[in-house]
Amino acid sequence: AALIGYVLLPVGSDAVSSGYAAPVARFTWEIAMTDRFGLSGTADLGADRDDDDRVRPKPAASVSLGATVVRNLDAFVAVVTEAAAGGSKPDVWSMEGGCILPLGTRTLIDVWVSRRVAGGPDTWFVGAGVVRRLR
Repeated sequence: AALIGYVLLPVGSDAVSSGYAAPVARFTWEIAMTDRFGLSGTADLGADRDDDDRVRPKPAASVSLGATVVRNLDAFVAVVTEAAAGGSKPDVWSMEGGCILPLGTRTLIDVWVSRRVAGGPDTWFVGAGVVRRLR
């Protein structure tokens, strides 16, 4: 288990970015079920800014099942709930799937695909990230 604090920086055009550096506190946990399979999850408490510049809470949560595919390449499927744009109640649901590849002991790359299934328009999302641990 870990408590992680971070900030989502606004990038992109005004059509896709709020222009607000959103703070997030994330509690994350993981339980190994076998040598190859594990269950994990997150609980987020973040903030978002409305069009009228009012800051509101933006909670989210997830649970995922992960497995080692080959050597150190892992794959996962997850269910995610989050607050819709302009709301502060987690009522948007998505399904995700992706891969995680560690590079050394402190860096990893992840790639995922997500599809919203409830709480808004059915949309697809593709993402990728690089995580670098400080210690």
